[in-house]
Amino acid sequence: MKRDRLAAPPKELLPGTPEDRTLIAALLTARRTARESRDFARADAIRAALDAAGVEVQDRGTDFDFALKPGYDLSGLRALV
Repeated sequence: MKRDRLAAPPKELLPGTPEDRTLIAALLTARRTARESRDFARADAIRAALDAAGVEVQDRGTDFDFALKPGYDLSGLRALV
């Protein structure tokens, strides 16, 4: 029996504002690029900065997801992009 794939949640149900999601996506993309380039120090630094800002990165093999912790503050992350 074939199961239907669930549709992605509507954008209004995703965590954070559109600007927050854009910033987080840019940093997660930079982290992925660093990992692919085997620049693990940079990848770890980006993950640590995200974590300190209240963004929990959830690695899923070659993919990733994120969750925002209560009281997250991305103001210090803009300098990393």
